[in-house]
Amino acid sequence: MTEKINSGGRNEGAKASLSTEPLVKVIAFITTLGVFPMLLETFGLTMSFFTFAAIGVGGGIFAIIFAPETQGKTREKIEKYFKKNLQDVPAPQEAGI
Repeated sequence: MTEKINSGGRNEGAKASLSTEPLVKVIAFITTLGVFPMLLETFGLTMSFFTFAAIGVGGGIFAIIFAPETQGKTREKIEKYFKKNLQDVPAPQEAGI
């Protein structure tokens, strides 16, 4: 994760990443505990597992399509790639979000 953060803010970014990761995992676990019983009751065991499998496959396809390969590339090359490909995307405050 620290490779994605510029060197000036690397320490702060690493701290933020490491401190929020456990929270995200707990939220995902609790959400799964809440959703799975509802799916099980509504659709049955087989469709419940197929639903979670489809979500996993969809996430994998998303990563393959939208996440660039970074193995063997320097941080500067990765930054250049994202600056080039994201320059037309408006910032959240510009988009009214």
